[in-house]
Amino acid sequence: MLATKSSGNILESLDNAPLGRSHLKMLLLAAGGTFLDGFDISIMSFAILLVIPQFHPSAFQIGLIGSAVVVGSGIGSVVAGYLSDKIGRRLLFILDFVIFIVFALLSALSQNIDQLILMRLLLGIGIGIDYPVSTALLSEIAPTKRRGLLLALWINGFNVGAMLSLAVGAVLYPLAPNAWRWMLASEIIPAFLVLIARRGVPESSRWLMIKGRLSEATTEIRTRLNIYVSTESDEISTPSAVGEQKPSYSALLKPRNRRNAIFIAGYFFFFQFAFFGFNVFGPFMLKGLGLHGVTPTALVMMSFWVIYIVGNALFVWKGDTIGRRRFSLLGWGGMAVAMVTIYALFPPLIGVFLALFALYFFTAGMGPGTIHIVYSPELFPTYIRSTGEGWKQGWGKLGAVLGLVLIPTLAAISPKYPILMGAIACITGLVFTFLLARETAGQSLETLTE
Repeated sequence: MLATKSSGNILESLDNAPLGRSHLKMLLLAAGGTFLDGFDISIMSFAILLVIPQFHPSAFQIGLIGSAVVVGSGIGSVVAGYLSDKIGRRLLFILDFVIFIVFALLSALSQNIDQLILMRLLLGIGIGIDYPVSTALLSEIAPTKRRGLLLALWINGFNVGAMLSLAVGAVLYPLAPNAWRWMLASEIIPAFLVLIARRGVPESSRWLMIKGRLSEATTEIRTRLNIYVSTESDEISTPSAVGEQKPSYSALLKPRNRRNAIFIAGYFFFFQFAFFGFNVFGPFMLKGLGLHGVTPTALVMMSFWVIYIVGNALFVWKGDTIGRRRFSLLGWGGMAVAMVTIYALFPPLIGVFLALFALYFFTAGMGPGTIHIVYSPELFPTYIRSTGEGWKQGWGKLGAVLGLVLIPTLAAISPKYPILMGAIACITGLVFTFLLARETAGQSLETLTE
């Protein structure tokens, strides 16, 4: 274990800094990625209604349209997780948006269903790159007592993007039959604006520190983050000192990291499995229950996302005091109650369904839908922090793809079966969290990962 001059002051300066403009700027820049992820996924739920009559895809191809971005995102996250810990955060923080813009345009210009699926897959890689990179950048600058707040607000970008895209989809839908092209192209504008704004983002000081670049780390904090760093302190030992540990996915399964790796993989897998497909296929489910028309459907889905954001706001308010574990258990419990009740009353009256689905979205927002992104950077040391997020995203995307495939498949047998699937996933997530989740609120990243 090597000694690193002044690193204690660097860490203390970051952990104890008051919440300021530098933190809010990083929050907004990082939230650009989650915003576009939510926007893209939800806009596709409308676009696919117009793609089907134009290209006449098979049932299998419809599933691929919905899952291509998710698969690409999983690939991007797994690759970028390792690269971000290896070469740094900043370069990938810009590159991912270049990839997104290029393939968003090519998706909108697709001439057949195979082209569309391929372009959506490649676009997803850009989305996936952003998660491990943004998670690391934001968590590594966040003050200890405000880390949960900043990360919860960041993931809320997804919810805002999803909600806004529903409005955009409803406005563009009357331009059929090519309205889907305008829908997919509409996300290029915010993506370009975020790309321009990200050019001045600083490298993570924590990452610079473990690479032995203390002078650069100190300069970044003082000049670009506007946080004072004293150079007059005793040396402290750093467990991830230069050359001592290297990023790898195998490091996640070493004894000191294994429990956390298993926990966060299962936590996000079950959430994505339970939640993702119901978001994408929400309009189809509402139509099956008797709600017709694009505008009413959009308004209902937007209302669910507003409720989800209210749940997220509750965690933003109390998550750093009540803690991650308690909120997680409450969230999973509420989701399970909603799904079990819908299944028991099936087919429910539309009003009952809407009320229970509102509970589902609210508890998802206050629970695992928000907390997964708070937990993951707190469970792994700096040298594998992005790798850990890539690991989590990979498992989560696998869960999402399985949900996307199983929902229409099971619904073809009985419309009750997707609800049963969701109930089982929520109950499993609840048990998994009860057995493996630890409390991480109010502790520095280094204390949590020593």
